[in-house]
Amino acid sequence: MHGRDLHLDAPNSQLSRWIWSLHPAPRTPQHHGRRAVCMALAPVPTGRSNQPADRPAPSSRQRTGLQHHVMDMPAVHASSAGPGEDMASHADFSCPVCREVMRSPCVTPCGHTFCHACILRHVQRDSTCPCCRSYLTEARVWPNHLLAGVCKALEVRGARTRLSPIARLKRLLEEVGPAMLPEELDAALHLLWTQRQRDPAPHLLLHFLQKTRQSKEAELDRVQDRLDCLETDIRAVARRVDPGCLPGTELEDTGSSREEGEDSSNASGSGVSPRDPAPGPDPTQDLAGAPLFVPGGKRARLSQHLDGLLAAYEARRGAGAGASVPGSDGGGLGALAGALDLVHRAAALETVAVIPRPPGARPNSIVSGLEYNSRGNLFACAGVSRRISVYEHAAVLAPGSPAQQPPAAELMARSKISSLSWDPGSEHRVAASDYDGAMSLWDVEGLALVHEFEAHVRRVWAVHYCAAAQGLLATGSDDGLVKLWSTSLATMVGQIDVGVNVCCVRWRPGSSHHVALGCSDHHAYLYDTRHVARPLETLSGHSKPVSYVRWLDSGSLITASTDSTLRRWGMLGADPGPGPSSYTGHTNEKNFVGLCVEDGLIASGSETNEVYVYGTRLPRPLACQAIQTPVPAPAPAPGGMRPAPPQPFVSAVAWRPGAEHLLAANSAGAIQLMRVVGSD
Repeated sequence: MHGRDLHLDAPNSQLSRWIWSLHPAPRTPQHHGRRAVCMALAPVPTGRSNQPADRPAPSSRQRTGLQHHVMDMPAVHASSAGPGEDMASHADFSCPVCREVMRSPCVTPCGHTFCHACILRHVQRDSTCPCCRSYLTEARVWPNHLLAGVCKALEVRGARTRLSPIARLKRLLEEVGPAMLPEELDAALHLLWTQRQRDPAPHLLLHFLQKTRQSKEAELDRVQDRLDCLETDIRAVARRVDPGCLPGTELEDTGSSREEGEDSSNASGSGVSPRDPAPGPDPTQDLAGAPLFVPGGKRARLSQHLDGLLAAYEARRGAGAGASVPGSDGGGLGALAGALDLVHRAAALETVAVIPRPPGARPNSIVSGLEYNSRGNLFACAGVSRRISVYEHAAVLAPGSPAQQPPAAELMARSKISSLSWDPGSEHRVAASDYDGAMSLWDVEGLALVHEFEAHVRRVWAVHYCAAAQGLLATGSDDGLVKLWSTSLATMVGQIDVGVNVCCVRWRPGSSHHVALGCSDHHAYLYDTRHVARPLETLSGHSKPVSYVRWLDSGSLITASTDSTLRRWGMLGADPGPGPSSYTGHTNEKNFVGLCVEDGLIASGSETNEVYVYGTRLPRPLACQAIQTPVPAPAPAPGGMRPAPPQPFVSAVAWRPGAEHLLAANSAGAIQLMRVVGSD
């Protein structure tokens, strides 16, 4: 009978099967490598096998995944384990004294086996066997070398099974990897990839669900914090609300009540009148949940800008601003009150005067320069018509003024005008830049050209007077240069080489050294004119050329681009204050449509021939007004066909100081004066 097929009966069958497992059948390197990797990835079988107890032990070719799972390390055949025994365990080879896997096992004449150290310590105290109490001395204890090897193998196997799956796989690959053929390695990688594609293990799903619960709980906490803030602010505002504005609430005549109370008090001799109501809770606490009467127009405006108002409120609340009453400078309520003021202050634009197109003007008569002087009593307009027309604001608004309002003064330039700028130190002097690269100074009162500078070699897009230094100007051109000029010296006093087309320039309020630029490279820049090697700040965010820059104040800048957006920036480390970082609603894809700011309001033209007004604290327009422009039909072409008239677009806008009136001009030469109207 072959030794490996011999069936060994109990009680030695367990030890015998373990011994057989120490000497597996010879295997080729190819079988050893691929089979070992595959078995390492296979799950370890548990539970009692269905194999009959009297069936011979399986041969090496019939071994289960459990046997090869340890890569020929000592193991007990699960197929022949007794009830409740899946494999050899520590309990099968534990010392009766220390209850651990035996180390250097020794056998006694009575057949019991102990750790060598354990049995020596015992017989030094008591010369009997710990199990059967037979007489025993140190001389009658003999080492069991075969069992020592089994226990050593069991200890090593236990240490390996305590490793993580990835550690066991890594150790296995280190041992068998060099012996694997390429096709066997591909098969093992395919098996690993198949394992990767399986459904996530339950512990991963549990981890995901726990993380989701934590996220939702954190979101719930944030919502609860917001509700608590709202409750606090509602109570704070309710104390300032007049109860008379609540429906069904009547104010008593406090004077007569006081007199009656005094009489009753004198009559009764006590300090409390019998007719006075019993003391109760503060009535202002009931106002927090009471319905208030709000006119329909204001309610509609509130609903229209609800998202923006909520964002303005939560932005300040989220920054840690405390509760404050409307009208204060800080806190979430202060920011909200400012946004509400803009919503109701600029509810609409009402046209109050129209300056029609000049006689004989062509359909393409773009007005590119439109400016009020510092006092707001004069405004000038100019464009491709080469005329600089100056109007008196009061005369345009005067009742019964003629429809064809003549200008108070008119100046003829030698080239098309691209930009205008009034001298802040003189209400009768204006600077103009033109398409031929020149910059000219004009005296409106004397109707004379004061001086002309050959400023640039290409078209000058912008000119701007510095309010902090008398007679200092800046010009920007397509030649990539910004030049600084002194009217008192009649010469250039500085230059900034930007390297790209400059579309606009604007001096920072209160500074004679900082100038902001908008350029064709989709960026805006802030330069210090004393150090022009590199900009102080570079503003990136637009996706098309920056056509305008305007200062809200010394720390906040508004930029406009042909990507149909306006953006707000905090400059030189300043906080831009509450409000959005961008504004959308108008259309601007290729033309200069105008931009101006005044007293928290931003006006921008649109290529739809409309003017849009934004509030600095709200992302959507507050008001919109179309420019009515009757455009004459173009002359017939030689073939008799009439080409479609060009679609006019707003090309320039200008606020009058105080932001009560707004001027707008378009590409057809029409100029319209509008008044800002608040909500009812």
